[in-house]
Amino acid sequence: MDPSAPAAMLSLSSRLHRLGRRATEGLETISREMGLAAEPRWFACLQLLQSHGPLGITDIARTLGQTHPAIVQLARALDRHGLIRDRGDANDGRRRLLSLSRKGLDLVDGLESLWQAQAAAVRRWQDEVGVDLTGVLTSLEDLLDREPMDERIRRELRRMDYESVSVQPMAPGEEPIFARLNLAWIEEHFRVEEPDRHLLFHPRETILKAGGHIYMARLDGQVVGTCALLKVDDRQLELAKMAVDPEWRGRQVGARLCDHVIAEAKNLGAGSLLLQTNHLLETAVRLYLSRGWVIAETAAPTDHYERADLTMRLDLEA
Repeated sequence: MDPSAPAAMLSLSSRLHRLGRRATEGLETISREMGLAAEPRWFACLQLLQSHGPLGITDIARTLGQTHPAIVQLARALDRHGLIRDRGDANDGRRRLLSLSRKGLDLVDGLESLWQAQAAAVRRWQDEVGVDLTGVLTSLEDLLDREPMDERIRRELRRMDYESVSVQPMAPGEEPIFARLNLAWIEEHFRVEEPDRHLLFHPRETILKAGGHIYMARLDGQVVGTCALLKVDDRQLELAKMAVDPEWRGRQVGARLCDHVIAEAKNLGAGSLLLQTNHLLETAVRLYLSRGWVIAETAAPTDHYERADLTMRLDLEA
């Protein structure tokens, strides 16, 4: 990647703002030369009132894609210059309607030639570049309507976190970490039960020698999460004992563990993957649902927990 590319992308907002300001300064210059007492920031609202007649503040804001407070401020400026009239709506006494005053209509008449010349200049400008700038901007705005920039940045941060997590089989000597993370998670939400002790205090005998697997998630060189695959039978495995260090929650550790286990279960030839959870663990349930798990009608055939009121199943052959 070009070293200057990140800086260029980070400055995109500033460059767009500067581009708009340069175009606006050109309009201001021509307006003064033509002797028109009008600011370019008024033009869109004046054109809208000219073409659509009396409109409420909310209607103007929605049509122009601006905030309600911004239009209120604009309306005050137009009113101070005597360019609009403000009257009540005959059908709704709480609503105020704005329309052009006689002075405003005269100003708009004088601006028509400027607007036509502006439109022609913009078309030629776009032709010189070879890009439908207006169309591109409209497309960009539509995309931001569907997913605002803050959500796009959050998505990229989640992706970066996800890709920074690595998952490997539990190494010899990491059994205490496996137990510690799980015990802390259970005690945070429920109580430790006998099946928990059975698996956590002797994981090599109860999980690994029984045909299961234990995985550790690492981030920045330290173990931050863990989970296990329990063997149910030759065609079924169960995701169990998934826990994430509280300090690393929200960093996509659970998602990375979940996806790794799904891939491993497929590699092991399993036809389905089960798990037991509780409906109160909304974040975990959302994660499982997003990966294709569905709520099963029957309970898991492995050890049952008092806290488990949901069994979920993922069909690996679908």
